[in-house]
Amino acid sequence: MSITGDADTAPYRVGYPMGDTIGGMTAAFAVAAALANKAEDRGTFIDVSMLEAVIATMGWVVSNHLIAGKAPIPNGNDNFTASPSGTFKTADGVMNIAANKQEQFEALCEIIDNPSLAQDPRFADRKRPTGQSICPDRRTGGGLCHCPHP
Repeated sequence: MSITGDADTAPYRVGYPMGDTIGGMTAAFAVAAALANKAEDRGTFIDVSMLEAVIATMGWVVSNHLIAGKAPIPNGNDNFTASPSGTFKTADGVMNIAANKQEQFEALCEIIDNPSLAQDPRFADRKRPTGQSICPDRRTGGGLCHCPHP
């Protein structure tokens, strides 16, 4: 729960029973693997940890903590590894943007009728670890703004 919500609202519980769902999927894979093992002519013992199953799905959050010792923090709807990525207000409601690769960012600039933004030197390195990133302007619901991120 330490990664759900944002700095002002964390922690939030996840919106569905992840442990049950992912644990069940992991158990189904284990059963399929046991059935596929034709060398065994008797039953197979299967032990599934719901906690370990969920941890296996957490990707960079777990690897950053276990390998680099970096404690997870709440990111809200933002993506820790690239920008712009998140949920943004628009005139028609909300929209999720995940333009994590340069090609996706360039396409986004075309879609918002601002293709020159893709060539702007301020946005040459869009990775958040630099302390700056680009994001759609959440205040006005349009364009892109250069905004700081923690």
